[in-house]
Amino acid sequence: METRASFKNISETIQSEILNCKESILIAVAWFTNKELLGLLTDKVKCGLDVKIIISDDIVNKRIDPEEFIKAGGKFTVISSIENKFLHDKFAIFDSKTVISGSYNWTYFAEYKNFESIIISKEVNIIKQFLIRFKQLLEISVTLADYRFDRFSDLGADKAEKQFFDLEKELKEELLFVWKESGKIDKKLQNLFILDFIENYGAIGACKKLMNTGVERIQNGFIKMWEINRMDLTFESVIINVKYKYLFDEKTINIATERLIKFKSSG
Repeated sequence: METRASFKNISETIQSEILNCKESILIAVAWFTNKELLGLLTDKVKCGLDVKIIISDDIVNKRIDPEEFIKAGGKFTVISSIENKFLHDKFAIFDSKTVISGSYNWTYFAEYKNFESIIISKEVNIIKQFLIRFKQLLEISVTLADYRFDRFSDLGADKAEKQFFDLEKELKEELLFVWKESGKIDKKLQNLFILDFIENYGAIGACKKLMNTGVERIQNGFIKMWEINRMDLTFESVIINVKYKYLFDEKTINIATERLIKFKSSG
């Protein structure tokens, strides 16, 4: 279909488009705090794609760190609401062939707390209009290095986003604790690629990736903890903690739960 609407699993839809891109990704979004999406975009920049991101100057966007993205060659700019109107757009263009637009900001709050909707379109005329729109926004944006952070505006979104930021920070600390403690038991379990996952995709994104990939090295660590009755030192046990239930999709929680149940029953 040329155009369709979507009301759930929006982050997954965006991730799919990012992963399938071959040439360019252009993004203009008011609020952007999703570390997993930024990590995937950074991967694409490293693969040689042209990736440009424009964000608003709302203070909530100080919660995202694009240093690695910029270092890899991505373009990250800000629109000042002091000199211009506030950027309220939320759209992305993939390979100049697909556009996603709607109410959805690229934030955890939008993903887990709000009712959101997007339109996914491959209609040539619509894409042309969004390409023009992006060019216009890019012309009035400034690079992050040239923007004064103390001038960030505050439209109230930061209060809502802060609870997710703090909770992910707590999740990260717990994951690192588990990683260190399991390493004390067996140094072979301290795989550095796990730290890279957490750094590149955020604590939430890292957990989702590790649950979905079923990497053998992770499975070996899980089995080792089961053998010595220390399942508390597994990422799965962390993920199913009720306080983190708003951070993960149903699929990730189900995979973690099923692994724990399977080994518990086999014991």
